[in-house]
This record gives sequence, structure tokens and C-alpha cells, in this order.
Amino acid sequence: MSIATVALSGSAAWLIVRSAQRPALLSLTMLMGVVQLLALGKAAGRYGERVSTHQAALRIMARVRAMTALRLEPLVPAGLGRAVPTSSRRSSATWTRSRICS
Repeated sequence: MSIATVALSGSAAWLIVRSAQRPALLSLTMLMGVVQLLALGKAAGRYGERVSTHQAALRIMARVRAMTALRLEPLVPAGLGRAVPTSSRRSSATWTRSRICS
């Protein structure tokens, strides 16, 4: 649980309790602004957390993919060749594997 979550819960509860007393609206404006800022801070923090965890996961996946390719390459005696479309239209092309000979 983040600091923004705790602060948001506390200030929202305080706003609810204070507004139940029916004060003048202007006396609640600062508290309403605090609640909005904390909500934005919480959303920004969650976004940053998701971006960083996605980047970490993608980095790990790239390493695993590279290691897998390096381990599989010696096991293929004739090589894999390059994927070449059998038709000139790319959208409906059927992809086949063919070895490019130079």
C-alpha cells in the first residue's frame, strides 16, 4: 500500500465527515483539491509502476528468447533459412521457409 493510497483514504474520509456537518462550500475547497491531487498522484504512481514492471519483463523475455535461439541453432543441421512470401501480395501471402543459396 503506497503513501498516496493511505493519504487519499484519510483525506477522503475527512472530507466526507466534514461535509456531513454542512459547512460553507468554500471551507471544503482546499480539502477537495487535496483529494484530487492525491488521486492523480496515486494514478501516476501506478502508471509508473506498470511501465517499469513491463520493461523489466520484456528485458527478461528478450534474454530468454536470445538464449533459446542460441541453444536451438546448433541443433538444426541444415539451417533454417529465411522466410520468403510465395505470393507478391503481402497481405495474403503464404509464408514458406526456403534456404537462400548464394
